[in-house]
Amino acid sequence: MVYQFQLQSHIEYFQNIDLYRTIGQGELDKSLLEEVEEERQLKKEYSIAALFTLDQLKKMLAIEGIVQEKRLILISSHNHDTALFKQDGFYCYFDSNSKYGEQAKLTSDEVAEFIFLSNNFDSVRPSPIGFRMFSFEDMVGYPKQSEVLQRIGIVSDIPMNNDYGYGDSGLMLA
Repeated sequence: MVYQFQLQSHIEYFQNIDLYRTIGQGELDKSLLEEVEEERQLKKEYSIAALFTLDQLKKMLAIEGIVQEKRLILISSHNHDTALFKQDGFYCYFDSNSKYGEQAKLTSDEVAEFIFLSNNFDSVRPSPIGFRMFSFEDMVGYPKQSEVLQRIGIVSDIPMNNDYGYGDSGLMLA
């Protein structure tokens, strides 16, 4: 429960960081260094991003080692940040813009659907989504990004249209 509260606090802070500090959107780990005890510093462990269809995102989230237990996961799109936390095999998804806020005890497929819903993405259009995994604990191993993307069928990171997702690529979100 402590992790979930930390996750929600950090995501709200990061979503509106320009109201609190002069740190840019891609620097969550730097924004927290001054605010935590020396032995409890938040560490960025891993990032992966691409232009995902809903089916590709579902496949990625189901890959063992991508979403690990007790990790704070920031999910970014072209204009919105949400968060994910996994504990005891269940997922907790947080969207500060949703009237529901936190959705708990979800499957990985439901998380993927919430990510697309939160960003108003079309399920069949490749959509820019980035994941950054953070932890206060010792770092763990993750699969290689290139192997994960190849396994789920990501063939291009070039947006087809600048009117959709602001033309952002996965590389821009990584």
